[in-house]
Amino acid sequence: MASGLARSGILATAATAQQSSGNGSGSKGGGVRFLDRVRALQYPYNNEFGVDIDEDVHDTYDRADDDETNSGDLSVENFYDASAEDAKNNEVRLDLDPTERLIEAIESLRDTISDNTTLHQKQRGRRKVARNTKGGPGGLTKADERLKIRKDKVIVELRVVFLKVGEIDTLKEQYSADAFIQAKWREPALDGKSQDEIKHIELERYWNPLLYIDNIINETKDHTWLAATVNSRGEAYVMERRRIRGIFLENLELNDFPLDVQDLTITISTERPDTEIDIIPDEYEMSGINVQTFVDQQEWKLHEHIEVNRKVMTQDYSTQSRSHPALSVTCRAARRPGFFFWNVFLIMFFITALSFATFAVEPDKVHNRLQLSFTLLLTSVAFKFVINQSLPKISYLTYMDKYVLLSLVILCIVCIWHSLVTLFKDYDYEPKFIKHIERDVFISFSVLYVLVHILFILWLYFDACKRRRDMKRKDAEYLEFLAKRKEWQEKMQAHKPPSRRTSTILLHSVHAM
Repeated sequence: MASGLARSGILATAATAQQSSGNGSGSKGGGVRFLDRVRALQYPYNNEFGVDIDEDVHDTYDRADDDETNSGDLSVENFYDASAEDAKNNEVRLDLDPTERLIEAIESLRDTISDNTTLHQKQRGRRKVARNTKGGPGGLTKADERLKIRKDKVIVELRVVFLKVGEIDTLKEQYSADAFIQAKWREPALDGKSQDEIKHIELERYWNPLLYIDNIINETKDHTWLAATVNSRGEAYVMERRRIRGIFLENLELNDFPLDVQDLTITISTERPDTEIDIIPDEYEMSGINVQTFVDQQEWKLHEHIEVNRKVMTQDYSTQSRSHPALSVTCRAARRPGFFFWNVFLIMFFITALSFATFAVEPDKVHNRLQLSFTLLLTSVAFKFVINQSLPKISYLTYMDKYVLLSLVILCIVCIWHSLVTLFKDYDYEPKFIKHIERDVFISFSVLYVLVHILFILWLYFDACKRRRDMKRKDAEYLEFLAKRKEWQEKMQAHKPPSRRTSTILLHSVHAM
């Protein structure tokens, strides 16, 4: 049946093609178009009915081409006779297993994708080589100039400005930020050149420090551009400026939670070893932070001072244990503890204080006392599990954990006392004597409870809040330093001749998203 359908479709197309050829010039071109249309019918019937007509039809194509070459035309009768003759010699095979056809199709698709990928990589490599070898200065390619090693050690001055600090995620120990990074270094190859010559120079061809951000985990925006600066002595400086937005990893220190102060750091390192390059803070343009654009102001207070620390890093994946210089620029944010004071400390205070109400129950009803005390204890335990959902799984105790555990200890002490009251019945003490002891125990527990809270508050003030006071002091010193520096710059600018001003020429811009 499938063979009959395939033959019927081919004959119908053959008749249409012959009629179109007969209406035309009757040349050889009509027969060629007819054969193309017949070839196109091979694959739809093969896929739909599982008919393998590759060998039969291709033999028919060859024979029809020979007939067409000899006669100059192809008729429907000739094609039908050739197909009938081939059908007698070769039976049409039916592939009844759709799974095998699917496997063959997937393997063919896989091979095609692999071949296309290999070809694309080769073409991309050729274009990259051609682009790097185009017009390199001094016979060097663009990549060679960018990656070459200088004889002298290069000093790179770095400046970081926190343009916008986003949400600080305590649970994941990360924060989002929008930052501006500027790196400046000397370029002796541009010394002595005029401004017109510098305008036509591509800075990407020259030496680059190969800087990267070490603690970034997700980069949503990266805009980089290069600029050249020539001072009054004719010394050229190249500046790489970058506007970056992303999510940065930060190891949060939660010992003082919820009175903690967290460091928000951007660490910049280089792929070059410390024998080739040294990274230092910019002496003329200081790092800074824009406090007004802080997003999470309801939960955090952003401090205004900036700290810069130099350090050395090693790359674990490198076979050579070489040290790489790095610079960490840190701003600080203090948590606003009001939410936790009202929703954790105060509630735990009320739950623990209610345990003293169990002393109102008669001493002979111990089961009622224990029932109330255990209910309060289980409530505190459930509340503790809810609190842990807002903190990462850390191995040390925060101040809030210490307070909750202290409240649980007080509840346990009350439960233990209520269980010991039953011992008085065994010694036949008078009820008046038992009430007198109960009153003394109640007063002792109450005084102890108040003293514990007073000591805990003093502990918070002198220990947990110490770092917060240090941050406020650093803010005052930083603002005072900025005021003196601004005053000094204004005096220097007033005595500086106009001819000695530095000129900056923007040369190239690269956008990457």
